[in-house]
Amino acid sequence: MIARGKADLDAASRRQMLDPMFAPAVRQAAAASPLERATAGQQQTVEQLAGQLIRVTTADGRRYCLQALPEAATRDIPTAVVAVPMNCP
Repeated sequence: MIARGKADLDAASRRQMLDPMFAPAVRQAAAASPLERATAGQQQTVEQLAGQLIRVTTADGRRYCLQALPEAATRDIPTAVVAVPMNCP
């Protein structure tokens, strides 16, 4: 009886291997978390607009512009001049 039971199990396992209905389910990729979806594929972009105006779009969609100061305003200043962000048109 033990030998017959082993033979039956072997035959059943061979049938399952050949039958696609008995194949294990394909494991699906885990769904991205809300944080991963929010940060995926978004990058900061920098665009040169008319004159010396630069528009920056951050990864979260916020926009601001930077205006370069004229050369006369930055001449003979001992510290570095920093452009101040402002709202974009």
